[in-house]
Amino acid sequence: MQQAVQYCETSDGVRLAYSFIGEGPLIVRAPHWFSHLEQDLHSEAMSPALKNLARQNTLLRYDPRGIGLSDREPKDISFDLWVSDLETVINHTKVDKFVLLGFSQGVAQAIAYAHKHPDKVDKLVLFSGYHSGALHRADIEKEKENLDLSKALIRSGWGGDGEAHRQFFTSQFMPDANLSLHKSLNEIQRIAATPEIAARYVDSLADTNVERLLTEISVPTLVFHSKGDLRAPFAQGQEIAAKIPNARFIVLNTNNHILVEDEPSSQVFFDEFYSFIGQPKLGPSTANSSKAKSKFARIAMAAENNILIKLFIAIVTLAGLVLSLKNLF
Repeated sequence: MQQAVQYCETSDGVRLAYSFIGEGPLIVRAPHWFSHLEQDLHSEAMSPALKNLARQNTLLRYDPRGIGLSDREPKDISFDLWVSDLETVINHTKVDKFVLLGFSQGVAQAIAYAHKHPDKVDKLVLFSGYHSGALHRADIEKEKENLDLSKALIRSGWGGDGEAHRQFFTSQFMPDANLSLHKSLNEIQRIAATPEIAARYVDSLADTNVERLLTEISVPTLVFHSKGDLRAPFAQGQEIAAKIPNARFIVLNTNNHILVEDEPSSQVFFDEFYSFIGQPKLGPSTANSSKAKSKFARIAMAAENNILIKLFIAIVTLAGLVLSLKNLF
């Protein structure tokens, strides 16, 4: 799929890379931090969803500040600036009346934009996101521990050639995917951001909070959430749908935060998505064309990934204990 990457500049001087792909009614995708405009189109993990979205629509997407082809070292990163950047891209491209799609990190941004600019958003689609980041949830101390662990893993090995540190995150984003898809997502993480930028993103994500806006969203809204999502709490997806007036909630029977092309939930997502925006559904050959992996192979892969995650955490914890004892004596 061909695209022409273009640039616009934010009010604080950050250059953002954006592009249009496909033809038809407009979909604007709020960005997330695993992003690279060029590489995403060739990524086994990312390209199927993008191509399905652009098959009968024009898809506007951009790399957020510090990520992909946008300025790699912005001075400031915050949720408010992410929302402002979304406004900058939309205003610069002079688009009007579109479907706004938010996935993961992009869900909160899409909510904030739709709240501020309901006249521009025809319909709002939210997938596996959250209204409140880690620092605005119930068990703050536990969340802070997880946050510190994530940043330690990022800073110690995110940008290297070895995949072990990035695999910790990949196994949570796509626990039921095969090894080839894991390698693809590992590579996107590596090229999308430097370790320092990734760590700063984790901090800003944790401080996100748009819960107070939910009851004031006035545009038609469809909310999806993966039942076994390890990255975005299922309960938050339920709360988003419950608090946005007249929103519809669809549970996807998968553990994957990022959907795999050949899993049934991918077909469900695209069927419901296109029905909601009033377009013909994609056929199975497009949204679910790859050969399905056996159920037992998926279960075995998930079990193996779970063991690896626990082993990696145990090693990191043990290393921290050893350092603590060394400093003590």
